[in-house]
Amino acid sequence: LFDAANAAKRRVHVCNGAPGTFDVDDTPCTALGPFVPPWTGHFVLFCPIVLAPQICNVICCPHKNMEFPPWADSALILTDKGVIGRRDMRPDGQQAKRQAQYAKRQAQYPQYPQYKREVSIYERDVNAIAWDGFDVDEIEVRRYAEDDKTCYWNCDTPPLHPDPLSYALGFGLLAPCCWKVLCNPTTPGLYRARIASDHTTTVSSGDHTHEISTARIDVIALARTP
Repeated sequence: LFDAANAAKRRVHVCNGAPGTFDVDDTPCTALGPFVPPWTGHFVLFCPIVLAPQICNVICCPHKNMEFPPWADSALILTDKGVIGRRDMRPDGQQAKRQAQYAKRQAQYPQYPQYKREVSIYERDVNAIAWDGFDVDEIEVRRYAEDDKTCYWNCDTPPLHPDPLSYALGFGLLAPCCWKVLCNPTTPGLYRARIASDHTTTVSSGDHTHEISTARIDVIALARTP
């Protein structure tokens, strides 16, 4: 599983980034792409700046395989109360590092209240969802090799986009309204699934706010063959 997933991640690393994980960096390359006017002009006129994350992925942060984590055999745990799993497929310790950075900034700048914060619930590595907290019919599954659909029209996005193991190029006006999957894993049985809670949290970034699932579990796995 990890060999297949790492090989797929290597092929799309320039755009997706996030070395050492099965995650995706949020950049103009993954969110928009160069074929969405008027943002196309930004890719042309400010090319080095807009594509700085991709340049960094090539020069400074090349692909790095995600190591086999100790929780790999229990990435999804079913209990009598609900399910437990990982919000993002990444190594342990990143949440602790982020919390340590918050504590360091708080110690350096105690007079600034914006540095007095903790890792939010939706940023934590381990998430849990009660059985009545999600709809089984709403579980998203992306079967890479079995899904031969590569074009998505009428604002229909590829399943679980953006995806860490594949890359889809967007087309449209102001925002992508159709997608073309350019690179997709071909390992038979490899799939990605997501369980999202019905409860949502409002996340603010400057003047913009949006809703996200308070709890979410992502799983990359290899289906058993007959």
